[in-house]
Amino acid sequence: MAERPKDIPQDKLVLYVVKATPTSTANTVKPLIVMNELSIDHEIFVVSSPTRDEWFLEVNPHKMVPAMEASDTRGGKRLNIWESTSCLTYLTDAYDHEGLWRGSDLWERTQVNNWLTLHTAALGATGKYWLYFNTLHPEKIPAVIEKLVNNIKVQYDILERRLSEKDQKYIALP
Repeated sequence: MAERPKDIPQDKLVLYVVKATPTSTANTVKPLIVMNELSIDHEIFVVSSPTRDEWFLEVNPHKMVPAMEASDTRGGKRLNIWESTSCLTYLTDAYDHEGLWRGSDLWERTQVNNWLTLHTAALGATGKYWLYFNTLHPEKIPAVIEKLVNNIKVQYDILERRLSEKDQKYIALP
């Protein structure tokens, strides 16, 4: 296995990213927004090729970004956080002491998790496949693209209805 780069900070939260491409930034932006809003001290480490850099397998078994490493250790191993939803959950659990992003009680946290899960399981996943079949797949398959577009429209309609509710300024919480 290739050796882990020596310049990865050990004493602070590290967010692993790749150099931006048209399809690589959406999920990485999510933890960056929360880190910025909560003024979380962190370092960004650009991974040259997560799928080919063998050392990165220890950070994320799926070898994708975003991924993070906290300075917390257990048994000499740093805490690895991977997948954007897990990154968001970790950041808000660890740093959102007022509950502004994650909710301040069980009811609010459940509302946030409902909408976060909807995004992860529906809109995010469907959008990823639409992007692939619409831009990267070598052969255009109109029926697949149409089905994905229709599913995306349904998901956006759900969000639009939610945001149209009286006094609703945000998706999860008022």
